[in-house]
Amino acid sequence: PGVGTLLLGTVYFIKDMQSCNYVSTVSKAFFLFLLTQTVPVTGSRNIVVGNDPSQFNLEWVDGACYLPIKNVHVGDTLEFIFAGHNVHKMKSKEAFDACRFGSDEDSELLSFESPYKYTFTEEDARPTSLSLSNDEVANTTLYRSLYFACSISGHCSGKQRVRVDVDIDFDGITSSTTAAGLRSQRESSPDLSEGEPVSKFLLGLDDDTCARIQNDDVDQSMLEDIEPIESPCDDPVKEVGDDGRETWFRSCLSSPFTLTPGGVVNRASVVHYPFPTSHRVVLGRSIWEFVQGDLDNLHPAPVNQLYIHHILGNVVQGNGAESINRSDEDAPFPFPYGQLTGDFDDMMTFHLIDLRETGDNLLPCLECRCRDKQGVFLDFGGSGGDGREDTGGIYCCSNCTSLMSPTIDYRMRYNVSWTEVSEDEPTIRVVDMTIDMAKALGKSKLLEWDVPSYENLPEGQRHPTIPNIQVLERTGPLRDIFNWIGKVYDYEMFEIHRCIGHMHIGGIEAWIRVAETDEIVCHLQTTYGDDPSKDKNFLTSISVPNFDPPKLLPGDTEMRVTMHYNASELHTGVMGLLTIFMSDHARSTVIHHNETSLTIDLCEAPECDSSFFPDINEISIRCEDDIASNLICDLAEICTCEQFLNLPFVTDGCDEGSQLVIPASFGIPESAGGSVYPVEVFCAKTCGCKDLEDEEKRSKILLQEIKSRFQQNYMRICRYATEECRKMLSNLYTCSKYGADVLDPLIRKAIVELQDPTKGEMSEEGTLKVLERAKLGDKAIHRLSSFEPNQDVLPCAATDEEFNTNASNSSSSSTCGYGVFASLLACIACAFVFRSLK
Repeated sequence: PGVGTLLLGTVYFIKDMQSCNYVSTVSKAFFLFLLTQTVPVTGSRNIVVGNDPSQFNLEWVDGACYLPIKNVHVGDTLEFIFAGHNVHKMKSKEAFDACRFGSDEDSELLSFESPYKYTFTEEDARPTSLSLSNDEVANTTLYRSLYFACSISGHCSGKQRVRVDVDIDFDGITSSTTAAGLRSQRESSPDLSEGEPVSKFLLGLDDDTCARIQNDDVDQSMLEDIEPIESPCDDPVKEVGDDGRETWFRSCLSSPFTLTPGGVVNRASVVHYPFPTSHRVVLGRSIWEFVQGDLDNLHPAPVNQLYIHHILGNVVQGNGAESINRSDEDAPFPFPYGQLTGDFDDMMTFHLIDLRETGDNLLPCLECRCRDKQGVFLDFGGSGGDGREDTGGIYCCSNCTSLMSPTIDYRMRYNVSWTEVSEDEPTIRVVDMTIDMAKALGKSKLLEWDVPSYENLPEGQRHPTIPNIQVLERTGPLRDIFNWIGKVYDYEMFEIHRCIGHMHIGGIEAWIRVAETDEIVCHLQTTYGDDPSKDKNFLTSISVPNFDPPKLLPGDTEMRVTMHYNASELHTGVMGLLTIFMSDHARSTVIHHNETSLTIDLCEAPECDSSFFPDINEISIRCEDDIASNLICDLAEICTCEQFLNLPFVTDGCDEGSQLVIPASFGIPESAGGSVYPVEVFCAKTCGCKDLEDEEKRSKILLQEIKSRFQQNYMRICRYATEECRKMLSNLYTCSKYGADVLDPLIRKAIVELQDPTKGEMSEEGTLKVLERAKLGDKAIHRLSSFEPNQDVLPCAATDEEFNTNASNSSSSSTCGYGVFASLLACIACAFVFRSLK
């Protein structure tokens, strides 16, 4: 799977201190960042704001509620990673609570540039009074609170602020009596200083509840009981079509995005998940728009007032301004084809720009053009001979005016529909693949580029016969070039159903052709508005070619993809994403009605069946360097082991135990594979297989191969709730408890580490991870469900009949999973499981 919504929505840029050029990178895709970073000083700790180990790295954004960061010491650093924000140190709790930035007495601007690190000093850890009486010591806190916030637009009042508690430095207290009293108090309350400092956050909370949390007015143990703001949805409505098929419809409204004139929002947000959480369904037609006004009098916000730079996620198929109020790119496919729920969650990323009061700067504002030190928008683009690669894009997207009022609450209103997987005929799964045209300008380019005015265009980008047109082109096999962020489907024959595109103002058209014959597979054309009151000169639609029956193309077909942008004037930070929706002609991805459940009912077998596991004697150790096919090569052009082993975060080259240690800045959770990778993952032949005669090394490589095979089998067998998956997981459950005597020791070790890496032997706790594996699809969906499967795992013979009954009824569209959003989201603090990088 791809990295997911957050990867796409939190693009930021860092400044290369050697070349002074802006280098693009992506949160979670850590590879480029490795090239410009140094190893942190031993003993100090770096705390990345928003890098919640139980969730993901949200970074420094508005809309999230940041919990107080505790157990911070002198010498630790606090890192802010952001786009379109800033960092202020607030001078008092009163200024923090009131979001006052009016004077030097209230706040100090620390940085507009990301990333920014604040180092905690002895002054930060000094108590306000250095000599206290015994009575005063007893009532003194053992930490000093510092406060940070963003002053952009209404971001601080929108919860973009954080409190940090720095442990008092006793050595700085002049009175030995006071210091001794405080030390004694801390020793009697060890919980006050236990644990590593981390930055946690909650999404979807109202401002008052967040303020109570930030001021410790809410017991930490009660956080899971706090209900987030409900993104309201109507109850689902069922309609029966002429063909007798039932379709369910639902209308929803997101939580508000509060913007000032010229204000910018670029953040991840939880929206209401409108689909069933108990099983997979087939997606129907979706449509969305942004509205404003009172809840009882909502009306659409015109695109020349609220510009939708892009939205990302799967609750609706949003692209950008060209998708407003259009359902053709998010329409159902002809039966029996369909897209399925189950593999995406309720998280979406919104990049919105309020264009009020921007005047002559409207285009530079909506194109996120960079500014000079005086705040003046730059009037030249990348590739124009000025030495900069890009001068616009997400990393430069901050508020376009200094106005703080009037604010407007915008909400996304979205309507969705779905059908059940038919009992009579299985559904053929439709998936999507995307090509990023930015890579036509270089392998390490990602998402955005500048379109300089025509006279500054490189010769190779100029249209040969039509002036003022930038031409970008990419060629390659179908399955290879439509592989954005490593999302590859290795089908032999593709069935092409639909093409859609995402472009910005200036985009003209795009073609997807068969290179050898010049046959046009898809031609996408843009349309611009002509109504001065709402959309004149704004991109309002991109055509959507559909094919019924689908077009057939072999996966290795050489393709040529071309895109045209208008270069009669400068455009910055543009995008060019083309997506094809396709299915496997070999029908490898069909799903039957009785396979739609998102949980597997486990049973306990009479004994552990070792035949489910690989035979140690039949495993041959694959010894190859995979660096050239890894995502690190695609994104950062690090394609040889020589390059890789010289990275500053590869600990010991090819020495025993050498690892790639990902900086905490990138927030890769353990659930996605952890933040530490053995070098053998990238350079097995160069490093891990040098001496296979060494029994210890051989066992280590063999263990990794066993675990890798199990993961591959799990992903293959348990994509859907099949009987084969149930048998596999039930046996794994049984072997986790009782398999010590029948399994090869290395197989047993692999199972233990896969299920519970902290345990050194088989145990009852080892079965807990098996129960988690019984929850299929995107793990975040299961936090929305009130049903907890496998509370009592019964013997297999007693559950076979029950399983067959449940499987046949698993797709029933009762309203059980629909009308309980407020209670289901009470566990908003649960982990968002992030997908793996490869």
